Amino acid sequence: MLDELNGSFVNVLCCFHPQILRELFRKCFDKASELGACSIALPLVGTGSLGFPYEIAVHVMIQQAVDYSQANPESPLEEFRFIAFGADQKGITAFQEKFAEFKKEHKPVTKLRKREARENKPITVGLDFKCKAIRIGNIELKVVKGDITKENTDAVCNVVTQDLDMSSGNLSKVISTACGSTVEEELKLKAPQRPGSVVTTAAGLLSVKQIVHMVVGSGTKQHLRTCVEKALNEVDTLGLVSVSIPAVGSGGLGRTAEDSAKVVLGAIRAHLTRGSFSSLREIRVVVFDHSIVGAFVVELEAIQRENLDSCQREDDDDDDDGEEGLEASLASGDELAKKNCHKKVIVYGRVKSLDAAMAALKDGVAIACNKPRVIRHEIISRFPRRSIRELKRMSRVQDVKFDRPEPDTITLEGLPKDVMDMNSAVSNAIQEQMGREHKEERADQISKTVQWYLVNPAGKLDPFDKIANNDIESGYKAKKPSLLFTHQNLKVEINFGNNEVTFLRTGAIKRVLRKDGKNTAANSLLFEL
Repeated sequence: MLDELNGSFVNVLCCFHPQILRELFRKCFDKASELGACSIALPLVGTGSLGFPYEIAVHVMIQQAVDYSQANPESPLEEFRFIAFGADQKGITAFQEKFAEFKKEHKPVTKLRKREARENKPITVGLDFKCKAIRIGNIELKVVKGDITKENTDAVCNVVTQDLDMSSGNLSKVISTACGSTVEEELKLKAPQRPGSVVTTAAGLLSVKQIVHMVVGSGTKQHLRTCVEKALNEVDTLGLVSVSIPAVGSGGLGRTAEDSAKVVLGAIRAHLTRGSFSSLREIRVVVFDHSIVGAFVVELEAIQRENLDSCQREDDDDDDDGEEGLEASLASGDELAKKNCHKKVIVYGRVKSLDAAMAALKDGVAIACNKPRVIRHEIISRFPRRSIRELKRMSRVQDVKFDRPEPDTITLEGLPKDVMDMNSAVSNAIQEQMGREHKEERADQISKTVQWYLVNPAGKLDPFDKIANNDIESGYKAKKPSLLFTHQNLKVEINFGNNEVTFLRTGAIKRVLRKDGKNTAANSLLFEL
């Protein structure tokens, strides 16, 4: 009787738990997408105490990943990694067999492609090539042969990894060498960052105002294009007029010249199509390697042809006056000023035909926007006001409805692509707040054992705030020669080698005292500045 019950229990598990596993994986994928992750690693689940057959567990994992990817094309998830323990030969074999079956079932259909026209292949530019420029609306777009560290625009873009280490890539190394150590020090204070985010710093010794660092997590074209789009958004949001962008992906990330050109100029084309720039007026794509300039020139010329073809089609429509019609302009005065060509819709017939067309358009937009994105997290209730203000400002730029129905909840409504961009911005804000709180907790603990003070000429001790105290103590314990930090909104530099701390704005030098709670004041370390 007991054996029969045990057998029934196992059957119940096998009947119901696959659905539970599917729901578990779906929630994991949703959370990863919400956080803006590009990849996710999953262990082999269910074959332990739950007693699942290996083939069922592996099948559920693979199929759920495929189903999620197909059902959520806007998700940033691009890679699903399945992890099996090295000694679990059954698990490894099950994955190998299922992958073989999956490849057979989903074998791509090979289509014969016509040989591409010769004009679409990368062209060789002359050794004297310096620049090719086109104008689209009020944006001047250029492909420049040169060194990005010699640019004089308002900002340059850089590529960094999650740890924001500028020594990990050729481009970052060159920029770091040219701008000096202050930029790298500023980046270290903001590390780590999630892939797909951007970080803005000062430019050090460069002839530009700021550096926009794109945090890259993978070398896929879609991910790199998203990074470039976010960098352009950041530049425009900062109110800057000009920016210089490198040939993203053509170096250590291993993309071809054609891929890199499509990534960078594709991101720019997407912005120009939406007409979303408010302050930006000049975009310079700076290519250092002469051998890949041709690919960028070809892509730039393709953008130029598209723009001319669009204008020509509209001119042809305007010339066709064989029938009476009603012309309706679908752009505001401000928007028209930003366009290179006047966009028109020609509706032949009665005015109600136009009304019907506009109603259909409105309904289509409503359908696309009728599923609000709900983000719940307890840390949202602890967002500072400046974070909420910044998110609301970004939502207005993205044309996304931003609402906060509850202290720990944010809802986003709009077109799917715009909502996903805002979703990433909210995820960034959550991660930043978590980082701040973690740092504040650590700073609070440090202040209970060690406290640094400013000493005025009369000998009065003025304690550094907790965050500054934590930064100084961390640098002191790490035996750094110097450290940049902020105290009461003032930039301060302490040099542990020559015992000097300097307020950068005024140049004032002050004495400092370190008191260890475990020792007496007499045993405190005193720096005379």
